[in-house]
Amino acid sequence: MAGKYLGNDYTSLATTSYGDHWRIMRRISSMEILSTQRLQMLQSIRTDEVKAMIRRLYRASETHQAVDMKIVFFELMMNVMMRMISGKSYYGENVEEIEEAKKFREIVIETFQLGGTSNMADFLPMLRWLGVGGVEKRLMVLQKKRDASMQELVEECRRRMRSSNGGNLDMGGKNKTMIEVLLTLQEKEPEYYTDGIIGILMLILPRAGTSQASGVFDKLGGRPPRNRRERREPAAPADRRIYLHNTSINPLRQKCHLLASRCRSRVRECDRPNGHSPQ
Repeated sequence: MAGKYLGNDYTSLATTSYGDHWRIMRRISSMEILSTQRLQMLQSIRTDEVKAMIRRLYRASETHQAVDMKIVFFELMMNVMMRMISGKSYYGENVEEIEEAKKFREIVIETFQLGGTSNMADFLPMLRWLGVGGVEKRLMVLQKKRDASMQELVEECRRRMRSSNGGNLDMGGKNKTMIEVLLTLQEKEPEYYTDGIIGILMLILPRAGTSQASGVFDKLGGRPPRNRRERREPAAPADRRIYLHNTSINPLRQKCHLLASRCRSRVRECDRPNGHSPQ
């Protein structure tokens, strides 16, 4: 049921079957939204959000306040993804529209709660007819709220683009958000880049981004090395293959797993008299 209601009737990139629709969605995602050039153009968003996270951690350290790093990293990735999609952030202290951010966070929580668990109606369809558990009704309500929220973002972005360009959606070489890119393409091929396609991509990218990032951050915060072999430093030839072209926080282009290994080893080897390392 989650695939039907949260996957727009099995049309999202994560739930659709392999075919023409899947290839179209994959091409749009890889060529227009998540291309290397597009991600580099939106680098400032990632930089701003990481700096905001570091400031938050610094303030918490001054008051010796405990911080749940999983929540911090989750909020970081959600802000990065949503700013890349719509130009807005919904977590942290710099949220501009409080009510809209509150509704968005509620939708995110319900989506992960209902979409990440299985229910008996998936295995016994007769339970859907009886309405046992009320899961399907909750999914229907969530779908309506989520679709309305995403469509509101699209319409708001469309109005903003028209007002700033005299009725034209083409914004030239400006660093565009994902919605702005797709709306610009919609002007050229309206039958191809429909509002439905835009909504589907908006819904799947935040979840995919947070899921991938959570695995990376869990590895960085994993258990300390238990033996000499795990604690061994990377070999010099392999170490030299890591190139840092500048001081920005761009993803490393080669051998990122070596850097993650070194970070994990260094952090766990630090002596912290007033702290502890999670096991």
